[in-house]
Amino acid sequence: MPATADEAGLDYQRCRWCGTPSYRRLLCPTCASPDLADARSEGIGIVTRPPQSSQSEAVVQLLEGFTVQGRVIGALNGAVHPGAAVRLCLHPEEMAFRLCPVGEGPRG
Repeated sequence: MPATADEAGLDYQRCRWCGTPSYRRLLCPTCASPDLADARSEGIGIVTRPPQSSQSEAVVQLLEGFTVQGRVIGALNGAVHPGAAVRLCLHPEEMAFRLCPVGEGPRG
């Protein structure tokens, strides 16, 4: 499991210069500033690219505006579509998300 993930959310950085959020960066991906402030995500997001197979990872955009890759667990094959709401969950040795029940995702 990534050292920054737990049931409460995910640590990330926000650029103090331009406000861009990023995950595990040394410099801001927008303005290249090294002045990054630590912040905490709730771990709720939307699948922007579903997994291509059961062995691949989805790309998830978190509500705070940055993207991460991770497995969507507990979903049947083909059940993960772009726009699906997910929540970060504890899973050994990997970034993992679960599908949110209807009404609990970012779109409410």
